[in-house]
Amino acid sequence: MQLYKFYKDDWCTNRGVEPLSACTFSQVFGEQSVSLYRPKKDECDLCAAFKFGNLSQDQCDIHLQEKERQERKNYSDKVNEECVYTMDLQSLLLCTRSNFSRLYYKTKLAVHNFTIFDLKSHDVYRFIWNETEEGLKANEFSTIITSFVRSQLPLPDHANKLILCSFGCCYQNRNTTLSNDFCARDTPKWRWTHGMLQLKHKTINVPADYVHACRSARNNPHPYGVKYVNHEYFKQFNQHLLYTTIRPGRKAGEPTVTDLRTLRYCPDGNIFYKLRFSEN
Repeated sequence: MQLYKFYKDDWCTNRGVEPLSACTFSQVFGEQSVSLYRPKKDECDLCAAFKFGNLSQDQCDIHLQEKERQERKNYSDKVNEECVYTMDLQSLLLCTRSNFSRLYYKTKLAVHNFTIFDLKSHDVYRFIWNETEEGLKANEFSTIITSFVRSQLPLPDHANKLILCSFGCCYQNRNTTLSNDFCARDTPKWRWTHGMLQLKHKTINVPADYVHACRSARNNPHPYGVKYVNHEYFKQFNQHLLYTTIRPGRKAGEPTVTDLRTLRYCPDGNIFYKLRFSEN
């Protein structure tokens, strides 16, 4: 209605045009498949600190430069002939899910949804499990990620590396458990770079119903790939560790795992890292 008020009182007035009714305006707006842009609410800690005066302008400038370097690096990876995937844990799903108001107050089962997206083909791979099978620990994410990577081997002839881009969540990807599992595999060179689901009017009775909802979200060129997993699928990787830590520093004040920006895994078991995207 704010947009319609602007259209009626400003745009039409300045041009001497008779405005459409609010109903017709809304109908045309929908027919053209446009919508109002909503700014993202997520904000990193450094940007928030600068907004509230707890970070200097120089430190903020350095942070923004790093952000731009990361965006350029992600773009160059995408346009080059490499296998590039992004991945993240999606919003928590609840079961049961229904339009009946009485069910709203009933105890619900938490359903987790980890998604991997192919930047080249736009294919989506979903892994769904509920809280009675496993939780959200390093073992669960290590099992999913390494199983997915092995399913993509051998790499196409045009690609000499597989790149995974993600947020820097330590329990999801920036942890010793996952690094150990990558080093234990006889694979080509790895490089790890740190940086959709329509459920409207659908009734979910059991967690497996989310699998059908995900697959039916797209038909062309083919449905989304979805795997519903249980406790037998997950492995306990943290019981056999080659590396006890992936922290780049050892003493107080030296870099920690949250300072890592890129990890590259080599077939000989070595791990190379970067603390800045501009570094070699």
